[in-house]
Amino acid sequence: MNRELVAQLRKYTGQPVIDCKEILADLPVELAEAYVQYYSEHSISWFIDPKKKKSKKKKGIEEGEKEGGAYLESWKKKRLAEFESSGMEHRTFRGASHIKANEKQRVLKENHGVSWKTPSQMNKNVVFD
Repeated sequence: MNRELVAQLRKYTGQPVIDCKEILADLPVELAEAYVQYYSEHSISWFIDPKKKKSKKKKGIEEGEKEGGAYLESWKKKRLAEFESSGMEHRTFRGASHIKANEKQRVLKENHGVSWKTPSQMNKNVVFD
């Protein structure tokens, strides 16, 4: 484990050192360096799964994103119908990002053999929706 890369990732993301170590631990040095470089150029403070940056996995990730989005739209239509039939007023779809991410994770694992982590799995200290 390269301590300098961990320190840089910590600096760019503000995430705890232990989480930075965990993210970089299983990555080959070249990918770890590219991952840290990405954060140095983009001002985001939460982790993305490094597999999203690998070109070999990119097509599967894009397909998973598309299928996850389609699943979410279907889910939203079903929920709207439930709201209308019960007379409840629809306001928001809290938790929708989790539904999409979980479906994307399932599609990637089942259809492409990719073990992708959702944003909430990658960022234990961040609350999404």
